[in-house]
Amino acid sequence: MRGHGMGIKDLLFAAVAATAADGLAYEPCELSGVSGGPSLSAECFTVSVPEDRAANNGEPIELSAARIKANNRDADGDPLIMIAGGPGQSALESFIPHVRALRPVRQNHDIILVDQRGTGGSNALRCPDYDMDSDASPTQAAEQARRCLEELGVDPRHYTTAQAVLDLEAVREALGIEQWHVYGVSYGSRVGLEYLRHAPERVATLTLDGVVPADEVLGPMIAPFAQQAVDRMLARCADDAACREAFPDLSASLDRLLNRLSESPQAVSLRHPRTHQTTEVRLDRDRVAQVIRFAAYQPELLSLIPLMIHRAAVEGDWAPLAGQWLTLGEAMGDSISVGMHYAVICSEDVPFVDEEDAIAGDNSFLVQDPMELLKAVCSDWPVTDGDRREAVHSDRPVLLLSGELDPVTPPSWAEQAGATLNNSRHIALKGKGHNVVHLGCVPFLLRDLMAGTAPDALDAECLDNMRPTPFFIDFHGPSA
Repeated sequence: MRGHGMGIKDLLFAAVAATAADGLAYEPCELSGVSGGPSLSAECFTVSVPEDRAANNGEPIELSAARIKANNRDADGDPLIMIAGGPGQSALESFIPHVRALRPVRQNHDIILVDQRGTGGSNALRCPDYDMDSDASPTQAAEQARRCLEELGVDPRHYTTAQAVLDLEAVREALGIEQWHVYGVSYGSRVGLEYLRHAPERVATLTLDGVVPADEVLGPMIAPFAQQAVDRMLARCADDAACREAFPDLSASLDRLLNRLSESPQAVSLRHPRTHQTTEVRLDRDRVAQVIRFAAYQPELLSLIPLMIHRAAVEGDWAPLAGQWLTLGEAMGDSISVGMHYAVICSEDVPFVDEEDAIAGDNSFLVQDPMELLKAVCSDWPVTDGDRREAVHSDRPVLLLSGELDPVTPPSWAEQAGATLNNSRHIALKGKGHNVVHLGCVPFLLRDLMAGTAPDALDAECLDNMRPTPFFIDFHGPSA
């Protein structure tokens, strides 16, 4: 969240907000992530845009934004705008750890963060009482969504990707920037592609990380991709001598665990991982399935899952899985603006899911079909009218990044998007998951791209030695 824990030097010139040559009022601020951690000094500012661009006198939205200055005082590179995922995440919160890793980029480039309308400090569409619990039935999920919509009191049709693209143009114009480099992660890659379609002359380079092709919809492949990630984990453990010896027949252990929870959920008493207070968690099959699914986003966390499965299924110790569920639930609730999430999904994805494309989760460890929940949520949600998007065609320099083990935006999607991007290159990181821009030497590749190196000329040999995180045989650390 945005705070103002400034030092003495900051206080000396922050008494009056500075008005720069571009006419924006900048205020020194400290940015920190959703989970806290070290903060980052920045210059915060706002840009006013109409909520309803079709209305003559519509209410404005103040877009919350920040400029993180380049480390080099004489920097002359075009800025980098970073677009968050979700949909529903705040850029000012979610990118702080990544910005620290992007030191090579920051040598010569400012970094711009803008909370997309409906997120963070830009009129966030949050529903405090909304429960993103995975074991809600479709009927319960629809009722929660209706209450959320009533609470918000806004028209969610003004909070879609198309409006976000126009907002980016408004911010660029307010900053007086002719061109900037654009980075989008996950859902943010959709925004980046649509921005490239809308204003190609303003895009110096485009980097997409965890790519959602413009002509794909989110939702139908959640269960199959999640199952694919779990199958890969089980196969890796079976092929790894230390993991195989510690957790023999892990696949059978997982089946027993899930079947047991289907018949009899577990009441688990444990110390809360954040507050350290004793708490009780009802652990059922759906919750454990979601823990495994979201662990697959980060191979570092996935490397713990065989140990957690074994401890629960064989030793009867459910606390590690329950603790992870608590951590996951809080992280999801804190990082996602639910109303904005559904504003996008219900207008841009669910209406375009053909029955033959809707792959049920019958063969997945996810018992609840995610598409059924999304259809229920969107049944009464106001949506925009529009045609299904087409692929984006461009000759601008584009770098496509994937994690080999990504369970939600796999490398095949980056290849699909790159088919119509004539000056693009796809790099898939071995053994890595979702969101990879901050890993290894990728920040140096991004620096070189932004300095003018063509995508095909980037030297990516520095990534050749990447491997999956070794499995944890116990809680003391990885096996190797």
